[in-house]
Amino acid sequence: MKQNHENKFVDSPKDIQDGIAQIMIENSTVSHFETSTVSSNQMGGQIAQNISNFVLTPDSSSQYEKELQMRRDDHDVKIFQESDLIFSEEQLSVGLSNLFGGHYYRDNFINSLNEFYNYLVKRKNQYLNQNLLNVTEELLSSLRELEQFLAYNFFDYPPNQLTENMRFCLYPDLCIDRGGRVNPGDMKLYDSHVEKLNDVNKKAWESYVNYRREIKVTLLV
Repeated sequence: MKQNHENKFVDSPKDIQDGIAQIMIENSTVSHFETSTVSSNQMGGQIAQNISNFVLTPDSSSQYEKELQMRRDDHDVKIFQESDLIFSEEQLSVGLSNLFGGHYYRDNFINSLNEFYNYLVKRKNQYLNQNLLNVTEELLSSLRELEQFLAYNFFDYPPNQLTENMRFCLYPDLCIDRGGRVNPGDMKLYDSHVEKLNDVNKKAWESYVNYRREIKVTLLV
């Protein structure tokens, strides 16, 4: 049972790049230059060269930048919306509250958290805005730390649960409320685990708050 539990924790989008050339053509001016030269060694020898240059005018350059930024924003909004459907702020808040107050979590919490992490860590799902990318990396780091702590310090309790949404608790054999031994040594050890749990919980929540604030400021969602 414990092994199965631990096993759970284990460039820019092409569509944006494809549109750049089309935007440049639509917002460009075309100039043609023709030159001809006559060879000094051959009578009538002539070389004709056609040169076509695409030059963005100031107005079209500004329009191009707006179009490109719009595509970038649309990409980032999509990433946030899809990730939020996987694991929302409410789900995180409820899950962390259970960890803070009850020192337990359920399968549905960690499964959704893992799916959220695995979605955002993929290169194709990385934000294009650098500020969003930075806060997302901080969030993923704190969530990974939380996942690892849960994997190594929580155990299924009560035993023999007949449910798909199993409950896992922080060292139940050290907790007097869960049948643990009643002695000062065990209580002190349990309290030290609680302190570490609260630290990783706090870091995860604060990093999510920073992430969500940056999303709102940058993308207005």
